[in-house]
Amino acid sequence: MSGALSGSANADRHRAQRRKWQRDYRKRGGLIKIAPVPYDATTLDYLIALGWLKESDSKDRRKIGDGIARALAESAKSQAAKR
Repeated sequence: MSGALSGSANADRHRAQRRKWQRDYRKRGGLIKIAPVPYDATTLDYLIALGWLKESDSKDRRKIGDGIARALAESAKSQAAKR
């Protein structure tokens, strides 16, 4: 019987830790933000030319978004390194 209480206490502690982690995560605003980004054929050509997007993926919104995100992240890292 005491083993069951111990398991229950561990489960309660785990739930409390998870709730705290979730609260803290929300306070930080999450790690990833997603925003709609307009793009055109020139943007797609740029991403393809620099290797951020495969031409075969140029109709896939998720892949386009990934390419834009990678290009932007690389640019931000490059600028930060110059400071």
